[in-house]
Amino acid sequence: MTKEIEQQRRIVELERLNGELAKQVVEAEQRAAGIYEQYQVLRYVIENSPTQHDLLFLKGRIKLLEETLDKEVSGWRFKIGKKYQEGKGDEGCQQSKK
Repeated sequence: MTKEIEQQRRIVELERLNGELAKQVVEAEQRAAGIYEQYQVLRYVIENSPTQHDLLFLKGRIKLLEETLDKEVSGWRFKIGKKYQEGKGDEGCQQSKK
């Protein structure tokens, strides 16, 4: 009986964590979409830029945006990997299927 109760608690906790993670993923996707939009605008301006100074400035901005996006993606990979290592990955999925 105690084992069943503990399994139910674990399933509820995993569902809560899954919901939180899904919300965070949506937020990250929205931030990434905003970054990508800025990136596209800057790319367009670079291709049509009249001066060398503008080109250098905009190339620097693109590099900064690329680094920001890389950090965002790396952060999510780390968080997902950490949850997986804590047993909240496949193990949790298998338990919720039972």
